[in-house]
Amino acid sequence: MIERPVRRPVHRSSYRRALASVAVALLTFSAPAAAQAGVPYAVRPAPGAGDHSSGGFNVSVRAGSAASDAVQIFNLTDDPASFDVYAADAVPKADGGLVPAAREAQVTGPAAWITVDQATVEVPPKSSVIVSFIIGVPLSTPFGAHTAALLVEPQHASGSGAITSKTRVALWVRVKVTGVEGEVLGDMQPPSGLLWLLLILMGLAFLAWLTYVTRDRRRRWVQERREERVLLRDFRNRRRHD
Repeated sequence: MIERPVRRPVHRSSYRRALASVAVALLTFSAPAAAQAGVPYAVRPAPGAGDHSSGGFNVSVRAGSAASDAVQIFNLTDDPASFDVYAADAVPKADGGLVPAAREAQVTGPAAWITVDQATVEVPPKSSVIVSFIIGVPLSTPFGAHTAALLVEPQHASGSGAITSKTRVALWVRVKVTGVEGEVLGDMQPPSGLLWLLLILMGLAFLAWLTYVTRDRRRRWVQERREERVLLRDFRNRRRHD
C-alpha cells in the first residue's frame, strides 16, 4: 500500500505575516536614508524635475527672475508632528567648509531670496508632506554661485512616541545666477518703456544735429531757388513786352 503525503493546512495568519513582512521591506527601501537609521523623521528634496544630484537643490536662475522647488518631510512616528521650515545663510566653518547659520541669526545673504510656502507644517503619523518654496533672485545680484540652506526643525508634539528632539536637518540650496532676464543671450524680450524713451531721445538728438550741420547748405538752396524764380519772372515779363 502506497502512503500519500499528508497536506498540512495553511493558516491565513501565516499569509498575513508574510504580507506584512513584504510591506515593511518595501517601506524600508522607499523611504529616505535617514529613516533606515531609526530616527523619528526624515527630509529629502521632493521628487520632481529639479536637479537634486547633490542631495540638495541645484538651481540655475537669471537675475531678476525666480525658480521653484519643494522639500518632502517624513514623519516616522505614531503621532502627528509639526515642523518649522525656514531658510538660513551659509556661514564658513573653521576648517573652511560651510554650515547653516543659527536660526536667530539675521538673514542677509541668499537665504533672503527663499520664500517658503508653509513656514509651519503638520505631518500625519507614518506619512509625509511636500512643502514648496520659491527662489527669487534680485535684479542687482552678481553672476556666479550662491549658497543658502533650507532647514526643517521639528516642534514638540503631544502623545507617546512623539518627536521631542530639536535637531534640525539642512538641505543646501545652491543657486547659480546666470544673467539678467531678457538679455541678448536669453529669450528675446520686447523693449521696455525706458528703452523706447531712450531710442526716441536719441532719434531727436540725431535730427537736431543733422539740422544744425546742414543749415548753411539749406540756406544756399533756398537762396538759389529764390533767384531762379526771379529770373523766370523777368524772362516772362520780357516776352510779354516783345
